[in-house]
Amino acid sequence: MSAAPLVLPVGFRLGAETLPRPVPGSVRLGWRRLGLDADEARVWDLAHGAVEDTDHGRDLLVERAAGLGVASPADVVAGLLARSLLVELPTGGPDLAAAAGRLRARPLLLGLGSGRDGTTGLLGLPGWPVLELPRSSVRRWEDTAASPDLVAAAELAVLREWDRVHPDADAESAPVPTADEVAGALADVVADLPALLARSCGYLDLADPAA
Repeated sequence: MSAAPLVLPVGFRLGAETLPRPVPGSVRLGWRRLGLDADEARVWDLAHGAVEDTDHGRDLLVERAAGLGVASPADVVAGLLARSLLVELPTGGPDLAAAAGRLRARPLLLGLGSGRDGTTGLLGLPGWPVLELPRSSVRRWEDTAASPDLVAAAELAVLREWDRVHPDADAESAPVPTADEVAGALADVVADLPALLARSCGYLDLADPAA
């Protein structure tokens, strides 16, 4: 049985605005600024999850929103999904590529080199490490943040692995990644996202900013 889809926030939080009308919150999504009412702002913030979370599904988000007093939290979540301010990503399977291809990751923190024992890498700002992850996850995040969409990031991850296995080969001779290889790498790219978003290492945005 596959895991429940992840519900993740999309866009960059800008805070409250007073013009052209007062709104408790706003989010930059692609080239647009979208206003949030008080309940939408609470739910969008909650969708980033907590650092210790292992569940990132819709049911937990609705439950937490209800606990904060959000009226009709299921409707608020559905409305944010319809506005592309939340995204529901399968953890694998044939529908993942279509959903992930609409999204890109934008970094807020940098790679800071090796972690404490050399098997991990650090993300943060100079002098302020925030997150220690397996080096493979850090490399994948750096490539994801530099890619035009999440599917392209998965394709790059496949090629990086080929380079690792064939260190003396000419990169031009690398085979085109197969659909199965990309699907496996994409599942890894998506699995990394909740921990990265919860720690503000970056944010998701639209791959096509005009969409």
